[in-house]
Order: sequence, then structure tokens, then C-alpha cells
Amino acid sequence: MILKRFIERLTPSSHHSSHHQPYLPLNTDSSSPNIISDESVSTENTIRNCRLIRRVSETAESFDDHPHHHTTSNDNHNCGSSCTSFENFVKIDHDHDDLHLHHDHNTQFLHNNSNHPESIMKKLNEMRKNNLMCDITLVCDGIEINCHKSILATNSSYFMAMFSSGLIESNSKKVEIKEIDTESLKLTIDYMYTGEILITENNVQALLTTTNLLNLCDLKQSCGQFIQSQLDVTNCLGIREFADRLSCQVLLKFTDAFIEQYFCEIVQKDEFLDLDEQELKSLISKDTLAVNSEKIVYDSVFRWINHDYENRIKYLGNLMKNVRFGLLKHEELVQISENPLIKANLLCMELIVEAFQYKMVKSNGDELSKFQADFDKTRIKPRVALGLPKLMYIFGGQAPKAIAKIDIYDFRSQEWIKCNDMPTKRCRSGVAYFDQKIFIVGGFNGQTRVRTVDIYNPRLKEWSQGPEMTCRRGTLGVGILNGKIYAVGGFDGVSGLNSVECWNMKNNDNWYMVASMSTRRSSVGIAVLNNYLYAIGGYCGLSRECLDSVEKYDPLTDKWFAVPSMSTRRSGACANVYDGKIYVIGGHDGPHVLTCVEVYDPITNHWRNIASLNVARRNAGFVIHNGLFYVIGGDDGHKNLESVEIYNPQRNVWSLLSSFLNEARSYSSCVVIENFN
Repeated sequence: MILKRFIERLTPSSHHSSHHQPYLPLNTDSSSPNIISDESVSTENTIRNCRLIRRVSETAESFDDHPHHHTTSNDNHNCGSSCTSFENFVKIDHDHDDLHLHHDHNTQFLHNNSNHPESIMKKLNEMRKNNLMCDITLVCDGIEINCHKSILATNSSYFMAMFSSGLIESNSKKVEIKEIDTESLKLTIDYMYTGEILITENNVQALLTTTNLLNLCDLKQSCGQFIQSQLDVTNCLGIREFADRLSCQVLLKFTDAFIEQYFCEIVQKDEFLDLDEQELKSLISKDTLAVNSEKIVYDSVFRWINHDYENRIKYLGNLMKNVRFGLLKHEELVQISENPLIKANLLCMELIVEAFQYKMVKSNGDELSKFQADFDKTRIKPRVALGLPKLMYIFGGQAPKAIAKIDIYDFRSQEWIKCNDMPTKRCRSGVAYFDQKIFIVGGFNGQTRVRTVDIYNPRLKEWSQGPEMTCRRGTLGVGILNGKIYAVGGFDGVSGLNSVECWNMKNNDNWYMVASMSTRRSSVGIAVLNNYLYAIGGYCGLSRECLDSVEKYDPLTDKWFAVPSMSTRRSGACANVYDGKIYVIGGHDGPHVLTCVEVYDPITNHWRNIASLNVARRNAGFVIHNGLFYVIGGDDGHKNLESVEIYNPQRNVWSLLSSFLNEARSYSSCVVIENFN
């Protein structure tokens, strides 16, 4: 009936013609029978055409309403009622005049239904569940799963090869799938139809095995990323073996780097004792193990041997060839040489003597060169870790007044460490990390906004001063682009700023002004992506409103360009970059402190919302470590917060860090650096 009414409304009639603009004729000949003009409309033809359309629509509606239209039988008499065949049921009498439409070939209309793919897949999934038109049944451990070959083959090259290669399976109605967990296969088939799957700690291993066999690359990658987020010193060796067996190269590479970085702790865990001789040899031979002393490698070999002494003592000499005795201290070598097991092993004693000789001639360049000619240089090559363990520094903040306190979070021990205070109290400052130094820029010292720059060297644990900025700036944004620090916007104590200044740290020049933003922005979020500096949201004192606008700076042209606005006004939000996208978290829109989070993709030039924070917060810190987001402290509009929230972008889930800040604070400067201790 809806279709009938819609057509009736669109069909011209004599009493409608006075209320609509006429169509333009295709030619000026008003006598042409195929042209509708505002001068003459054939009422008889229009009514006949309308009746034709109505007859077609009523036939389609009556078929759609018929209770037996889903029958799959070709026997028309199986229906209890007087059903005709489908062809007869929808037969249309074509002995009618054509509809009198304008034949203007320049007039076209492109119908584009953006929901079409999703709608089709939803209907196909319903058909699968009702076993309609399914042409293949997968059998796994006696469980049958009905599917459509086209869907399986489209998603999986494994099934594409199976059904198109002319093998027996290509013409079979049932195919047995072996060496796969049934539940994971069901989940994977559901994913093929819906594009959604819930990966958990309980199913990820079976899912990864399944996706590896079926060659579902995107799902396999997501499973690997999920496992990465669960990696720790107690399970990394087992995960490495699993990734190697399934040829998951990305997960394997990530796990290898993790093992090298946390070797000192891994060797103390039970999983280390389960390695075989070749796996241990491969591990301790790496140039990139993060060890402060070669003695750790030596001790790890004996710990492994002592776990199964009778069966493993025979490997002592070959394993010790991978210990770099030449890097040990003299007193350590003396102590090792007195070990009865070392004394009893000829190969081990040769290695010890070689190390003593190396140390004796080390101070003489000529003799050392001659000595090294017949020497395996790998046994004196220092190990250089590719990545040191990380620490999170929290500088200053507001608690509730400006403080000079520094807290450090050790990601490895998952504990907070106290540190000596900053030279001065400071909050609402910007922070940057470059060339193994931390730069604390501008801010508020409890009395006034400052233009000073404090520089901290974590290796030497020393502070120094950088050149002062041109302007006093609190609640500013700071970003590093091409080796230069940019100080963006802020508040100088009188008004909000749209000015931006830059300092070339390598040349140690003075600060200089660059192009100003289009809008005054204090409490602005800053992100650096694809050689652009993004200024996100903030507060405009001129209009007295929080901003949803975004602009980006191009250092090549010294110009700012507009970027699509966020969906929410945000001041005091924190921003960072991950995987080629900008994430903006929390803040406030004026009356409300926010939990919502947005992400900007420069490829699509579009913002979208993701999972919200557990706690509304603004003026928080935001760092990223090992693919996890850490949002630190801030305030909820009533009080400062001591909690830290963690976001897993692979799972789109927020959780709370079990260890809180030592003191609730907002407006802190947060950064992640290497642990140089």
C-alpha cells in the first residue's frame, strides 16, 4: 500500500498540474505525443499508466503477504491453498502503452544505498542460520556447520583454493575440517558473515591456529596484537614458540624484542627452564640482549643446567661458548675459574684462559690487534640492547597548588619510584622528549606564568636551563617537529594566545615566532603527525567558549590549515598519536567534564568516537607504551584524581591501573623514556 500511495502521489493528474512547476519539453513541438507539457496533459493516458503501475505494485504486495511464498518446492500442489506458480503469480500484461516519460538522455539518477553491503550480509547470515540455500556443510569433530561456498571463498584463500581447484571438495556437499577447534571455527564462520568477533584470553590461541590455517590475514593479525597486549615475563617464551610454529612474523618479532629487553627477569621464571639446548643457545648468542653484566648470561646457563643436571651437564661447554667472558670483570673471571664444573671442562677452561689473555693485552694496541687475528671477536663484542626498559616520568602538577614533585612509574616492576624534586614548582607546562633529554616548557609556578625552559638529563640526573621563550605561557601545548620544539597558544596571565614560537634545539638558537593560529587557544591539545603540527580544541578567551575546531601547521609553508572539527567541544583534553591516527581524550565542554574519546584518521579526514573513559577527567597526562594508552591523573571538576586509566586499542576497552599515583594531581607533565639505570 505504501508503494501504491507513493506512485499515486508522483503520477501527474489534472487537478495537480496547477500546483507544480512544469517539466521542460525535449523539443518545442507541443504536438508530440511523448512530451508532457504544461499546456496539455493526456488525462486518459495518465490514468491508464497509473493503473498499470498500481497493478504491478498490488501483485508484488500480495505475493509478499502470501504465507507460502518461501516454499522451496517446485510442486505447486504442495501448498494447501490454491497457489499458482511464481511466474504466473507475478505475470504482468505487457499489452499496454509505455509510461509517458521524458526521454531526456541527459537526465540520470544514481541510486546509492550505503547500507546495502551490510544489509545483504545480514540477510545471508539469517539464511545460513535457517539453512536456506546453503551449498556446503563443514564437519569438525562431528559438528556440522552449514555455509555458503561463496562467502567462505571470498573471505579465505584456503576455501577459495578448496572450491575452485577441481579437487574432490569442490563438488562435495560436506567437507571435514581437521586439526581445528570446533568453537573457534564457529566463531570464525560467524566473523565471515558479520565482520565482528570477540577475542578473549580463553579463545585467542585456538582462533590464531584457525585463522592461520584458513589464511584470514586480518583476523590473524588482530589475534596476534591481542596476544602482544597479554605478553609478560612469565609467558613470553611459550608465546614465542607458538608464534614461530604458526609463522606469525609480526608477533614473533615483537616477542623476540620483548624477550631480549626483559632477559634478566625472564631467566628467573619457570618457563625459562623448559627451553631446550638449541633454544637456549640461540637466545644467549644474541647481540641485543639487555644485560648490564655478562655475569647474568653465565648464571642463566648454570640455572638451566642445574634444573636437570644429569641430562644437561653435557651441554656445558657448547653453551659457554656463547658467554662473552672477555666482557667480565677480572675478579669475576677469577671466581668463575675456580668453579669445579668449569675446571673439569676443557673447553670452558680454554675460554677462561682466552679471556685472561685478552684482558692482559687489552691496553697494548699492537699486541691486541695481533691477538684478535686468531680470536673469535664475538666473544668480546659488547651486547647493545635495541630497546631499554621504559619508565614513565610525572613532573610537577597542581595538587592543589603548583608542586615540584617528580614521580616515576616502572613498567617492568609496576611500581612507583620517588625521585628528587624539580628545581622549581611548576604546573600547566608543556613537555617534550628529544635526544635523551626532557624539556619542561613554560607553565605556572604558583605565582605567575613563566617563559623558562628546564632541561633534565636522566642519564646524569642533572638539570640545566634552556633559552627563555618570547612570551609567558601557561596551559600551552608543546610538540616536536623536525628537531624543533613548538610552543603553541596558552595563557599569559592576561589573555589567551594564538601565537606560536619555535626553538631549534640542535643549534641551541633563541626562540622565534612562526605563523599564528586562526584562533586563540589555551588548554590546547597538541599532536604531531605526517610532518604536521595539530592544535586541537582548547579554550578561546575572546569568545569565552570551549572549542571543537582543529587546525594544523605546515612548517614548509609556515601556514595553518583548517581540519574537520571534533564532534565535541573540548578544553583541557589530552592528545597523542598512535598507528597513524590522533587520539583525543576527555577534557571539558564548559559545563561538563567529559569521558568521551575521539580519534582522527587523516586518510579519511574524519573523526569517530571510541570507548569512553571510566572516570570523567580533564587536564590529565597521556602517554603510550607497548601499544597501551596511559591517562594519568587530572581532575573531574571537583577534585584532583590519583587514578590512572589504561586503554587497549585492539580491544577498545579501558581499565584502571592497579597502582595509583602517590598524590592526586592535575596539570602534570608526563613522558615515557628509557631506563638508563
